[in-house]
Amino acid sequence: MIGFVNEAMEVTADIEKSLPSGYTVDWGGQFENFTRAKTRLSIVVPVALAIIFGMLFIAFGNIYYALGVFILVPFSAAGGVLALVLRGLPFSIPAGVGFIAAAGISVLNGVVFASYLKNSLEQNGKDEEEEDVEKIVTEASVETLRAVITTVLVAVIGFLPMAIASSAGAEVQRPLATVVIGGVLFATLMALFLLPPVFQFLVIAALKREEATEKLKLDLEVQFTIEKRSRLSKTKEINFVPESSIEEEQSEKVSENKRKRKKR
Repeated sequence: MIGFVNEAMEVTADIEKSLPSGYTVDWGGQFENFTRAKTRLSIVVPVALAIIFGMLFIAFGNIYYALGVFILVPFSAAGGVLALVLRGLPFSIPAGVGFIAAAGISVLNGVVFASYLKNSLEQNGKDEEEEDVEKIVTEASVETLRAVITTVLVAVIGFLPMAIASSAGAEVQRPLATVVIGGVLFATLMALFLLPPVFQFLVIAALKREEATEKLKLDLEVQFTIEKRSRLSKTKEINFVPESSIEEEQSEKVSENKRKRKKR
């Protein structure tokens, strides 16, 4: 359909060259409807993807988990394009709707994995080593495999009759179902191999960022305590506590916080 549109635009330009000044050529009917729908779809798709990412961020409350799940969207789009090429189907409006549906189903599989991983990390505490994170990620991959495969099979089996339809309306059903099936299968295949290492990297990055934030907070508290005690020692002539002693106190607090989180 996209090739037909480009060809029509070239034909229109050639016709307008031979027309008197002030005359233009407009296409109506199905071509006009397709052009209008394509313009609308160019707005709907980015908005739908933005809504998906926003819902992921709200669900997890963490930008790292949202990014980890959202990487499945490009894989679903690549799988949909590959399925259209293999079946020799052109891009159309139903195919565009299929891309949105495939992205949603693929993201659902990622949510299942990410939710289990997040719960496991919270149960084991936040102060995890890289080896512990790798072990938990591997466990999450194994435990959620059945749920992910079930979700994929339901989508594929449900859209299969539409993908092989040949009756009236098949020109709408085939592209949509083909994109959904191809996108979901390809995204799931990539998720099985790429999602665990990606989440392992993101979780470690999140833990390091949290640790750096906590260290910065403690450094600011140390600096504030030193300045406060210094002022008090000058005004009230109390004994000044050395900076090393304050840092030791803060270090003890950090260790105590870690022990508490481990116990939880």
